[in-house]
Amino acid sequence: MGIRSAGSYAVKRKGGKQQAIAQSGLSEEEYQEAKRIAASNKTWWDVIKENAGDIIGDLIGYNDVRDCFTKLDLWACAGLIPWGRLFKLAKSAYKIFEAVRAADRWIETLNAVRGLQSQRTAHGTSINP
Repeated sequence: MGIRSAGSYAVKRKGGKQQAIAQSGLSEEEYQEAKRIAASNKTWWDVIKENAGDIIGDLIGYNDVRDCFTKLDLWACAGLIPWGRLFKLAKSAYKIFEAVRAADRWIETLNAVRGLQSQRTAHGTSINP
């Protein structure tokens, strides 16, 4: 979801939810997504934990064994050979980097939505009416 500038949320109390959504420049879907994000208790670590299983599976070789025998994936089979582990390590490092980036993006989005929510509350409306 693209977060829009905070200035577009300065909506007067009268007019109701539909008018507030229309004046904010958000679609109904974007408004509902903002409400969901604002109410979320998901933390930075929660996002990291969502990706940890796949990363750990790569590091210990579980994903290679699974893919080699169930999908007949030759690259996964090569990952079982010791020199193939070096390539797997690089791939795992990239996955760790992507997991951290995803967690950072989540926190930025959460802070932006909550900032918009507090600004709307100051103007007499909120994302969670």
